[in-house]
This record gives sequence, C-alpha cells and structure tokens, in this order.
Amino acid sequence: MTVEKPELIFFRDTPKNWLDHSPLASSLQSLETSFLLLAMRRYASALVTCASAIENSIKAAFKGPRRTRLVTLLNQANSAFGPNAFSEESLDEFRGMRNAITHHGFSGSDEERSASLLLRTGYPLLEHCYRSFFDYNLKRGMAEYGGLLPNLDRHLQLAEDVYLKVKDTPRLDHSYCFIPLGHEVRWIIQNSMLSSWQVEVLQNEESTGDQSWAFQEAYKNQLLRESFANAWEFDCSVCGHYETFICELNDVALENKDIRLKRAVCVQCGLLIPKSCPFLVDELCKGQVDKVRPRLLKEFGIE
Repeated sequence: MTVEKPELIFFRDTPKNWLDHSPLASSLQSLETSFLLLAMRRYASALVTCASAIENSIKAAFKGPRRTRLVTLLNQANSAFGPNAFSEESLDEFRGMRNAITHHGFSGSDEERSASLLLRTGYPLLEHCYRSFFDYNLKRGMAEYGGLLPNLDRHLQLAEDVYLKVKDTPRLDHSYCFIPLGHEVRWIIQNSMLSSWQVEVLQNEESTGDQSWAFQEAYKNQLLRESFANAWEFDCSVCGHYETFICELNDVALENKDIRLKRAVCVQCGLLIPKSCPFLVDELCKGQVDKVRPRLLKEFGIE
C-alpha cells in the first residue's frame, strides 16, 4: 500500500527526514493554515493554529507523551534553546491567549492583540523550534533560501522587522504589519478560488493584455495626478510587475533629500498599503529606493 505524502502548498523545501518525525508534518500544515487565516484577517484563529504548529514541532523533537500540556512543552523547548531565548512572561502571554481563544472564543478587540503576539512570540518561536531541533530554516539565510516560498519568506521577515520598529508605539494596530504577507497568500491561491470559466477569461485576457493594460494605465495616472500629491513608480514585491506599485512620497522628508514613503497601491495585483502604516512601504521598497534615489531627487528638482 502506497502512503501519500502530506500536502504542502507554501513550502519549497521540507526538513530532512520530516516524515520520520511525527507530528512534524502536522506542524508544517498548521503553519500553512495560519497563513491562510492571516489572509482572511482572522488573527486570533491564526494564533491558535500557530500554537498548534509550535506544539507539534516540540512533540516531534522530544518524542514525549502525546497528551503533554503546552506549558510543559514550551518550558522544555525554551530550556533546550539556551539562556535568553524567550522570556517566561512572553511564553505565558502567548499560551494564555491561545487558551482563552480555544475555550471562550474571541472578540474584535482580540484580533489586534493576537497579531502582536504572533509577531512578538508565535512565529519567531516556531522558527526557533525548526532551526534548533531540525536544522531547518523557514526563511533565507546569507545565500541560501529558506523552506518557505521566497516571497512568503520575504514578507514574513518584513512583518517581523516592521513590528520591531513600531512595537512600542502607543495606539497602533500592529496587524497592519501582515498586509503584504496576507496579500501574497491571496495572490498565490487566487486561481483555486475561481471557476473554470473565470480562469479561461483571465487567461484569454492575459494573452492580449489590451484591456488590463488600459485599465492599469488609467488607474496609475489617476493616482499620480489626482490621489497622491507626489509619487513614484516602483516594482511590486507581490506580483513582481514593473513599475506598477505607486507610492506617495513624504514631502517634508523629500525637502531634506530623504525619501520616505507614506502609502501605496499596486495597479496590477491590488496590494494596498494605507497611510497609517509606518515603515511598511519603506521596507517594501527599500532596495529600490537606493537605486532610484539620484533620478528621483533630480526629477523633483532636489539635487
């Protein structure tokens, strides 16, 4: 009897001998489910599935009893990590939120806190488990790709980087850090959500491109001339299209020869970053800004 491998959709590579380390496959699949929930902006549910991924990764590493409590597993893993890995307070807060959601459900106010806990503890802890116990990196290192698909890898890292910059900012909803990652997930699975005739229509349109190109150009011109005071065209980090990511510039910073980006829209894939998302557009376009800096400053008469 042939046993099928567990199905994964967001991974380019898996840990070595992963099928011999039960329930590691379940951990990877739970991580994928958490990404799907992020794409639906269901951060509390994503936290619960992320906790399940952590739980199963630790069970796979230590081969303990199947019914070991999460608090015991977390302490076991944190002790194995070595000193100063994760504070007891951060693990207790994450576990407490998971238990509260599991046993009592969640409200709208729990979504923001769940997003923060995922960024502060959930995903970093899971990455640490994979790296420490299975010599497996979710995200790329110096010159090597990680296990996740490259764009998911990049947008997960970006979410964590932006969160570290704004985590102490009062009255800020940190769930915005997940906007590019959630959009990336929706972009990957979009065809699976369409009927056969919708896919055929899109494929036929892509073969000519006339209507979509005209719409994108009209939308781009509207953003450049009407919606945004000063803007620049960058490549989109999600769909990868050339100069479709229209970003509004910070006028005050520009006068000081500093290029800061306020909000942005991709006219191709629809990635939308609103104004109240500090550092997010800057991080998305960081490498591109360095390349276009001389041309951009000259274009706006700042030399």
